[in-house]
Order: sequence, then C-alpha cells, then structure tokens
Amino acid sequence: MIISIIVSIYNSDKTLSTMIDSVLNQTYKEFELILINDGSTDNSLDIIKEFAKKDIRIVIIDKKNSGLTKSLNIGLKKANGKYIARIDADDIWYPTKLEKQVEFLEQNQDYTLIGTAYNEIDDNGKIIYKKQRIPLLITDEEIRENIVKFNPFFHSSVMFRKKVLETIGFYNEEFKYTQDYEYWVRIMSKYKVTNIDEVLASRRYSDDMISIKKEKEQRMYAIKAKLLAIKLLKKSILEYKYLVNDILVFMLPQEIVNAIRKTK
Repeated sequence: MIISIIVSIYNSDKTLSTMIDSVLNQTYKEFELILINDGSTDNSLDIIKEFAKKDIRIVIIDKKNSGLTKSLNIGLKKANGKYIARIDADDIWYPTKLEKQVEFLEQNQDYTLIGTAYNEIDDNGKIIYKKQRIPLLITDEEIRENIVKFNPFFHSSVMFRKKVLETIGFYNEEFKYTQDYEYWVRIMSKYKVTNIDEVLASRRYSDDMISIKKEKEQRMYAIKAKLLAIKLLKKSILEYKYLVNDILVFMLPQEIVNAIRKTK
C-alpha cells in the first residue's frame, strides 16, 4: 500500500461524488481511500457506501461528530500507506496529481511534504481563478521565508511521508481550525518541503466555507500557528508584523469584516 488518502466528511452530499470520482480516476492506482463520516445528517453516508460496494480500496469509518481535527487523526491512525494524502469533501483532484507527487518524493528523499498549485472554483464547479490568488511558493527556502505571512499549502493538495508521525506526531487537537497550518510548521521544523508549480487540484469556494463563516476563529488559530513558526523556525522579532492583520480581523465586529471582504 503506497498511499493512504484521508477524507473527513460532514454533510457533503452535494459535492461528495465529484470528489470521490476525482480520486478513483487517478492515474496512480496504489492507494486506500479512507472516508470518515463525521456524524453527517444528510445522505453522505449512503453515498460513500455505494462507492465502497464498487471499489475495494475504499475504507469507511462511521462515527459520531467530533470535528475535523479529531477525524483526521483517526484517519492517520488507520492509514497503512507509505505516503499520506489529504482532500476535503468539496475539493477535486486532477488525474495525474498522485502520480506526480509520488514520483517527486521517490526521487527526492530529502523532501517530506509536497503540495501543488490549484484552481479556485465556485459551487457549480466553474473556475473562478485559473491559479490561486495566494502566491505559489515552490522552494523550501522561499516557503520558510514566507511561512509567517500565510499558509503556503492548500490542505487538499498536500502529500507527506507517513514517517513524520514518528517524529512530529499527529494534528494538534487543540486546533479546531487551521490545524493544517500548525502541522506544516512542525513538519518544517525537521524536514524539507515544496510545492509543484502545476495546477493539480481545485479548491471550492462558497459562502458556507468554514474560512468565511468562522473567520474570526480561523484567524485566532492562524495567530497561534504563526507564533509557533516564529518560535520553532527561529524567526526574527520583525516577523511579528505579519500577525497584525489577523489580530485586527479577530478584534473587529463581524459586519465590518464582511464589508471589507466584499470590497476585495
């Protein structure tokens, strides 16, 4: 078993089939797809059961709702693969995504984590941006240089070596949101990382996104992740300036935050 793909699912029946199809249609076939139903109340569980009847690579974990971070850790503990890949239930992969990431990691043993560029799509799957608005950082050096400015990896694009569990451990369950940002920081404290300069995934944007509905909480956890980066990666005191925007969003009334977002 080469890759364990981990998906936490909560009330995602509108986008779930499209996501699963994009995984099963990968050119690289040696994987297990771990689908964790996190207490969904819609048709999500029925959908994944139907897929599991047709593909023996699918593993279903059905559990009471406990949130994304705890669900991901359950998936990591279940994983049998040499590599771990992540995708959210509303995102999409392009067919050669896994193949290209495995090829890179097999040929570059000094790297442990790799992400990709991505498109941004709307609820209907229409492309909003052909390449993400956030700058794509490629080299380990430039990712380290900018890690306190923003999260340089799209969670649904990332693949990393399972061996990090032995040294880094699991996602920090104190992080309800932005758990990936904090995890990347810890991985970077010991290993080299990179992004592929090729669009191999699509990220879905909607008004129901956690990053919009729970923006204040997201910012709070982002501040914690940035503080950890400054500490573990021995950053200059000047890096604290990159926390200012997060602090302002966290402190401002939500209606003002919403108004500012609409002007962008």
